[in-house]
Amino acid sequence: INSPTVHFGTEASSSKPEIPVATMTKRYNGETYVFAVCMRNGAVRASFLVSALPEQATAVVLGEERSIDVVDGAFEDDFMPYDVHLYRIR
Repeated sequence: INSPTVHFGTEASSSKPEIPVATMTKRYNGETYVFAVCMRNGAVRASFLVSALPEQATAVVLGEERSIDVVDGAFEDDFMPYDVHLYRIR
């Protein structure tokens, strides 16, 4: 997606502080996209807080045939070492 990056659009925290998860957020046609990557060689659970979402939403994990409920902009997901997840939130 070539839309501008939404700075401070997503806060991410990791279950293991030494294994960060980096994010980039974009908005396009009324949908929010969060690109997330585990930055080290270790498995973690990441928590995300995405700004400007409705109280209830769904994050579709692109290319993985699964989705995650988003409540008040928050959701969690598991990452394997160097794993990448792409979310489309409606």
